[in-house]
Amino acid sequence: MTDPKKGLGLDDSTSNDSVEDAVSIARSRLHSWELARAENDIALCDALMQELRDLAAAFGDNSAVREQLVKGLLESLDYANEIDDSARSRSLLQEIRDLEAAHLSDASVRARLATAQYCEIYWSSKKGDWSRCDPVLQDLRDLASAHEDDATVRAALAMCLYNVLTNSEGRGDPQLRDTLMQDLRGLAAAPGDDGAGRQMLSSALFNALCQATEDRDLQRRDALLQELRDLAAAHEDDGSVGADLAMGLFNTLNHAKAEGDLARRDALLQELRSLTAALAEESPIRKQLAMGLFNTLNHAAWENDLARRDGLLRELRTLAAGHAEDGAVRENLAMGLFNSMNNAKEEGDRARSDELLQELRDLAEAFPDQSTVRAHLAMGLMNTLRFAVEETDRTRRDALLQELRDLMAKHGQDDAVRKQLAMGLFNTLADAQAEGDGDLRDTLLQELRDLSAAHDEDPHLRKTLAQNLLNTLNCVADEGDLLRRDALLQELRDLAARHIEDAEVRRQLAMGFVNAVIDAEHGKQIARGQSFMRELRELAATHAGDAGVQEQMAKALNVLIYYDNDMSSDQSDALRRELHALAAANSDVESIQHYLRSARAIRARESPDGANS
Repeated sequence: MTDPKKGLGLDDSTSNDSVEDAVSIARSRLHSWELARAENDIALCDALMQELRDLAAAFGDNSAVREQLVKGLLESLDYANEIDDSARSRSLLQEIRDLEAAHLSDASVRARLATAQYCEIYWSSKKGDWSRCDPVLQDLRDLASAHEDDATVRAALAMCLYNVLTNSEGRGDPQLRDTLMQDLRGLAAAPGDDGAGRQMLSSALFNALCQATEDRDLQRRDALLQELRDLAAAHEDDGSVGADLAMGLFNTLNHAKAEGDLARRDALLQELRSLTAALAEESPIRKQLAMGLFNTLNHAAWENDLARRDGLLRELRTLAAGHAEDGAVRENLAMGLFNSMNNAKEEGDRARSDELLQELRDLAEAFPDQSTVRAHLAMGLMNTLRFAVEETDRTRRDALLQELRDLMAKHGQDDAVRKQLAMGLFNTLADAQAEGDGDLRDTLLQELRDLSAAHDEDPHLRKTLAQNLLNTLNCVADEGDLLRRDALLQELRDLAARHIEDAEVRRQLAMGFVNAVIDAEHGKQIARGQSFMRELRELAATHAGDAGVQEQMAKALNVLIYYDNDMSSDQSDALRRELHALAAANSDVESIQHYLRSARAIRARESPDGANS
């Protein structure tokens, strides 16, 4: 048999130089293995691992060489799980077990064994492979029991218990759930726990609390929340436990409102305030308080407790001012300002609404990089624009639209701002049409075209453009501009052809065809109407699963049945059969069933005997 040392270019000497060379070669092989893994070259990975094994066998007493081998075995095990090769991962785990058994005093190998067991448990529990998971979990328990002072092994066991607990809900075994939770409690209470067990227990308690809430097991939910309180009280400086308690308080606060227990909701909010004050530097806890203030602010508005609503908004302002670096708090303030602004408008307090909008402007200007604040400013501008339209304040409307344009110019890639600008253009275009300003309407439609062309990937813009093309098409038809009507319908066709996957554009096109059929019927242009019906039938046949198109097809058939005075009885009957077949194929689409019932009502009026045909 070839000497592994010679095969790796080393002699039989045990000098320091040869050991250093062996360590260097081992590190090099492990690095090469990582490169081979990145390229999914399994054969090369296996060859490099074998070289590491040979090197470790040749230098069995050298912990540095052994460490490179066990690192490689662990990486190989993780890779085997990634490619779903469970047989390979089990074999590698056994190899790491054997290595640990041969070197019981080597904490590094033991730590890698615990990590390998964690990997096996993580992957197998995630897949619900309990026959593979449970024995490995027991092995890890045994390892932790044998090395009670090893923090790394304890941490691995804590994480594994948490993962198995999280993934075991589908097993329907409450006793197992309780056993796992009790194991976590034991780890957290152990004298040597350095926080790993406590943090996993805290997370598990929060998850169990959420599950109990979902199951409507309110007694269990409250007991788990109390346990979280006790854990946080016993470890007042542990921000991780405090964050889990804060989330538990927030969730329970929301459910208290849903359950109509307003006193408890308010008590939980006060508890969140106290927790935030005690752990003032913990931003996850502060976030839960901000969310609690925002939600309770909304509750106060719904309960018509305006003084409390305004007090909670002031509290949000104070919290945000005291933590200018905290984007989560600022986001909740922006949402609170936006909702309060809308409430003020509904209450007829325009001055307050404008003040709150200005506050949103100031907040967005002070923090130009926070997209969530900017989004709420854009929504505030859009809503105020809509109010200006309702109030026929065209000067204010146009100024707000320009402000949306300016915001878009500064943040051209912001989807939320672009969406609000599109809505602003849509509303202003409709208003221009209502006031008979055709020039402004056409200018705004062109602006929508340009915006959509610049952001061709944006489905909301595309939908808005399609809706406005259809609306303008209908308006110019009423104005008698038939050439422009036909050009706009062609534009809808082209838009749908470029975006064949877009159901909303397709629906607008189908509506355009229906309107064209109605126009043709009114104008006694039979050939023209038949041409549009052919296009609509082709669209409906190509997209048989598109309820929006099928609905328009049913509407068009119903229109033709209604205007069937110039048809032969055979033609009329054929349309009814077509509608009946369409309704049968779309039995769950109520609008199509409505059109079928309408056609039957027409037939009943014409001939009582044919009401069900």
